[in-house]
This record gives sequence, structure tokens and C-alpha cells, in this order.
Amino acid sequence: DRSLDRGAGARQALADEVGFRPERQAAARSLRRRGAERHPGDADLALSLAVDLMVAGQYAEAEAAVEGLPAPVPARLAPEIFAVHARVVLLQGRTEEGLEVLRDLLRRSPADGFALDILMEAWLERGELEDAEVAGHLRRALRELPFGRTRQNVELALREIEARAEQADVEGPPAPAGR
Repeated sequence: DRSLDRGAGARQALADEVGFRPERQAAARSLRRRGAERHPGDADLALSLAVDLMVAGQYAEAEAAVEGLPAPVPARLAPEIFAVHARVVLLQGRTEEGLEVLRDLLRRSPADGFALDILMEAWLERGELEDAEVAGHLRRALRELPFGRTRQNVELALREIEARAEQADVEGPPAPAGR
């Protein structure tokens, strides 16, 4: 409780300590909830609670939490807020709306790791995007991404797109009907 009252840095360090261990995810959620109760104006904590709701499958509640973040919201959170909103909307089945939010975010911030993860999830797992569009976003991101996990995932996705294109070239066009 004293760490929760010490400020954002102490709260983040405490959350990081429990959050990196899968067996402690419930403790991390509890810390975020308690921190948000103690600091209702903390947009970082409120956004993390929205993510918790999204992960729990409470999409309408997560969307309401994102829309109701305490003001003023720090500018540094804007890309993450847009990305969480896009993912929540996509998970609710409002595909076109979610993709438009995601596309807008990637136009403004092509190397946003969270947005790129959502883009690749929408493409690979749910088939909501065409290979060519995804490749365009990923190539723009590569120009700005430093080496790390996100860059590696982007490179893997681009290789997958290239492999799909090569496979389509090998298979050729579909045979005419009736033959």
C-alpha cells in the first residue's frame, strides 16, 4: 500500500515485479485495481484497467473505460489509447470501425509496437486484412523500428507475406470452371 502511494514510478516498479511472472497475473491485476482506487485521476492506471477488462473479455466495459479515461490524458498515452480502442472494437466484431482506428493510428505512428501487434493479430489470426495492406504498414514500420521483439515480429510477418505470394505464384490462377 505504501508503494501504491509513492507515485507512478513506485507503482510501475511494483506492477512490473509481479507482472512479469505469469503465476502472479492476478496479483498484478489486483495492484492495478487498488492503485486506480487510490489514484482515480491516474490515466496510466485507468488505461491498464481497461486492458484488464479487454483481456477478461468484457469488451463493452473496456471500451467504456477507454472512453472515460480521467482528464487530462498525457499525450504520450495517445497511441496506446487508440490501439486499445481499436482492439476492443475489433474484438466486438465491429471490424471496419476497428480497422479504421488502427489504420489512422499507423498513419500517424507507423512504428507503434502495440498497434503493429494488433495489426498482425487482425491479419494472421482473424484474417481481417489483406496481405498487401499489411505489408505496406509493416514496411513503413521497419524504417523506424529499432532492433527488438517488435522488429523481429514485423520481419517474420513480412517473410510470411512473401511466402504466401510465392505460393500463389506457384499455384497459378484457378482453373476455368467446367474442366
